[in-house]
Amino acid sequence: MNNKEIKILIAAGGTGGHLYPALAIIEQLLKNKGVKILFVGTKGGIEEAVVKKAGIPFESISAKKLLRRNVLTYPAFFFSAVAACFQSLSIVNKFRPDVCVGVGGYVSGPVALAGWFLRVPVFIHEQNTVAGLTNRILGKAATGIGITFEVSGKYFPKEKIEVTGNPVREEVLSAERETSMKKLGLDLNKKTVLVFGGSRGARKINTVFAEALKLLDKPDLQILHITGRDDFESVKSLTSGFKPSAMSYELYAYMDDIWDALAAADLVVCRAGATSIAEITTRGLPSILIPYPYAAENHQMLNAEVLMGRGASRTIADSDLNGRRLACEILSLINNPEILEKMGRASKNFGRPCAAARIAAIILQMAQQVTSNK
Repeated sequence: MNNKEIKILIAAGGTGGHLYPALAIIEQLLKNKGVKILFVGTKGGIEEAVVKKAGIPFESISAKKLLRRNVLTYPAFFFSAVAACFQSLSIVNKFRPDVCVGVGGYVSGPVALAGWFLRVPVFIHEQNTVAGLTNRILGKAATGIGITFEVSGKYFPKEKIEVTGNPVREEVLSAERETSMKKLGLDLNKKTVLVFGGSRGARKINTVFAEALKLLDKPDLQILHITGRDDFESVKSLTSGFKPSAMSYELYAYMDDIWDALAAADLVVCRAGATSIAEITTRGLPSILIPYPYAAENHQMLNAEVLMGRGASRTIADSDLNGRRLACEILSLINNPEILEKMGRASKNFGRPCAAARIAAIILQMAQQVTSNK
């Protein structure tokens, strides 16, 4: 890498599913001297507090998500999109990045388009099997495109894409099982099931799991249940009468150090979001995936089907989910170490632990081509 300062503008946000891969990329970029980062997200979104806490410069735009099912929100979306585009043009013009990076979501659109309009090279990353509307549009303007699933390559020009995988934070990769279990107060001799719904939780999973608890009360089992902040009190109320005779059950609203829970887990129950899948596969964890049924173009079900096809996961459709079904699936795996181990190997084979490093290398290469011409 040359000695010139390299400036990278990264846009992401709305959910942890977009934020945390962006942070993983930033971790890798900042290992190089002379790299300056500016993060663009939404004001008041999850990204603002997390990014500022990490000491990364942050700017906000007024982008909003398009709620396709509600036409009444279309006018507000249109005006916010126009405002976000002008705000993005101002930010890009002022910061003058060498590369603009979009890590998915509605925040990426205005920023990446502003970069393209001002002749800044654009890199985008697609996390899911089905490319989102924003990325499909940006694919035409992007210089480089990283994808997680090979199947999503059909949405983009072939000469621009590379199958990079979905980046995860270094802590997810490096957390050690024994250390993490001790931090969480878990028994090293018991099997651990981790249940979560993503950064915002999943009400259906939370409610159904509260029903499944009484069927899971086994002496060799311990459960970590992360509800999301919105559902914590309701789940706490639903489970208040449950007094396990043998099993250990720990309830959390949120866990900042999710990597400890992942390191401790023998089996994961979660939605089929791309970031959740990336984290569990880089850890080589078997899973029971319950795809969110209202995800755009049913992409979570398609994500889950890829893992199921590899033998790394089992899938339960949200419409088929109930307490007994979930408990039976969990017990059938926990009580069969050979199947659990086989699924774990398949999961590990699918994971791409070097995704963040590879994406950072692509971005830096793009930036160096710009700086060498200055």
